[in-house]
Amino acid sequence: MTVKESRPVAPPFTAAPLLSRGTHCQMFVEVRTLDALGRLVIAPAGTIGFIPGLESADAIMGSIVSFYHDAWSYWEEVPVIDKEQMWNHFKMQCAWYPQHEYHIFCNFEINAAFWLNKTLESAWEMNQKPDWMLEGLWARLIEKRTTEKFQKPSIQAKAPRTHQRILDEASILPKKIGEVKKRKARGLGSDHCTGCII
Repeated sequence: MTVKESRPVAPPFTAAPLLSRGTHCQMFVEVRTLDALGRLVIAPAGTIGFIPGLESADAIMGSIVSFYHDAWSYWEEVPVIDKEQMWNHFKMQCAWYPQHEYHIFCNFEINAAFWLNKTLESAWEMNQKPDWMLEGLWARLIEKRTTEKFQKPSIQAKAPRTHQRILDEASILPKKIGEVKKRKARGLGSDHCTGCII
């Protein structure tokens, strides 16, 4: 019996700080499985999603919930330091291959904004505090939402979408990409991050 010689497939990445690149085994870890550290292995799906979607969404919400420490009405109000903590928490829950690092980071930002905004909007519509939110934060959010400053943008957001408004909304994406690139330059999502399969 002859043994076929094969090239190693991309090795699994690890967040374990004690392992160097040369010490871990050369094996393939499939998407939707758990890596050696028990993290869900994910991959980007299109420009905004993940495979697997539901489990990734749960990990994103788990990251938001873990670091939602102030009455932020929407994602853009969350300070960068808290977004970084959420991202780091997500990296401890999920794993991916290095070639997907930037794409995963971008998709995380988009999905975190979507899920936080959607969760808060649903809570306001039902006038019911999300289970994970502290009472004091909910009271501050309600107070904040009733202010005139918040009401005006909220009313504008519900206005019919005009051609100009659609163009304005479309101009947000390049700004978001620019923010992501700046964060990438500061070391977030670098090749040495704990969320990559190396």
